[in-house]
Amino acid sequence: MTEERFETEKYLFWFYELKRAVGIGIVPIERNRKITDEDVNEIKEVFGSMGKWEVVVETGKSLLKDLGIIKKSENDAKREFGFEKYDIKYNIKEEEIKVEIRLKPDESLRRTRRDSNRAIPFIEEILEQIKNIPKWQKLEKTLSELKDLSRLIK
Repeated sequence: MTEERFETEKYLFWFYELKRAVGIGIVPIERNRKITDEDVNEIKEVFGSMGKWEVVVETGKSLLKDLGIIKKSENDAKREFGFEKYDIKYNIKEEEIKVEIRLKPDESLRRTRRDSNRAIPFIEEILEQIKNIPKWQKLEKTLSELKDLSRLIK
């Protein structure tokens, strides 16, 4: 896989493969701006949200399958997501944040024991979760607004 880039409203992310890890470089979209403590906190929050969107989607699919709305398939691979499965290291510099993500040893062992023919490459797994974080954030915001609205109606 060649280097992949992804942009949010505030940051540019680029992903690259390391030996048994994924490297991610992050810089503010606003060029020539130094990394602040606020940036560091936001980036750590982003990585803390890894996998949350995927859990919502997988839960929805499971519900639809249980209700018979969509068909169950033998090819459905049970995939697990979330930052808890990874060791995430941050290297904060003046103008960028570098992140390194590896599988935790117990997760790596668990994955080597199961059928790896269905596994997607590790860098794609991480990239997918990071790209879905804005969806999670929008869902979280929507649910918060609905909660506030329900209080007003009562």
